[in-house]
Amino acid sequence: MSGERRLAALDASIVDRLPAYSQVLFDAKTAKKLTFTDIAVHIGRNEVACAALFYGQAQATAEDVSKLSALLDVPCDVLSAQMMGFPDRGRSGPMPPVEPLIYRLYEIIQNYGYSFKAVLNEKFGDGIMSGINFTTKVEKEVDENGTFAVITLRGRCRAQASHVKMGTELFYGILYRSLNISDYAEIIHYDVSVDVHYTPAYGHSRAILPSIVCDVSIILSMPNFQPDMDPALPLERVHYGASVIPRLVP
Repeated sequence: MSGERRLAALDASIVDRLPAYSQVLFDAKTAKKLTFTDIAVHIGRNEVACAALFYGQAQATAEDVSKLSALLDVPCDVLSAQMMGFPDRGRSGPMPPVEPLIYRLYEIIQNYGYSFKAVLNEKFGDGIMSGINFTTKVEKEVDENGTFAVITLRGRCRAQASHVKMGTELFYGILYRSLNISDYAEIIHYDVSVDVHYTPAYGHSRAILPSIVCDVSIILSMPNFQPDMDPALPLERVHYGASVIPRLVP
């Protein structure tokens, strides 16, 4: 039937790669005969972001869980217990992908990846397009030449760090996770001071062990901060001290 709505369903071949709630959400979506557009309108996100929640590739808010529960008739406590943790991204499919539509997207990056990079470098300098401060959408366009898919990727451009700064990026990545801010905050400025102290190593009369003390002051940009997020989160500045003591190798 030409007017029949076709719904996206969960591919059985990737179920074991996804969180348990993915099956619950897709089953409820099918039972309610809802498209991702329908669901996105209800919860106030765009379709791709909404689908990312279903596949466990985006972090859900308490509001997302509440609205999904009401729309899909899934108990809120069940969804909340499963969806309010941290997403385990990037495991939903094999690489390179084998599903034809996804492979075409991969093929686009293979063919045009360096062209994208060259143009981005010329327009923005050396750096990356963020996948954290990032939005995307899919649109349908019809003209005299046919029907076309229009995919928009919008990410904040970030300058490439120097070698010294790169050495601290892993430290900041851990800090992001420890503060639970990785999905809505970006570091826009930081100061680092490093002191090295030398002390005798315990049990080694002539060995001297360096103790490296890092003091880090960080300013965060939080463009997506919502009032219902944890009020204890720092809104402007985080100060973090850490000591790194190398292990003595006999």
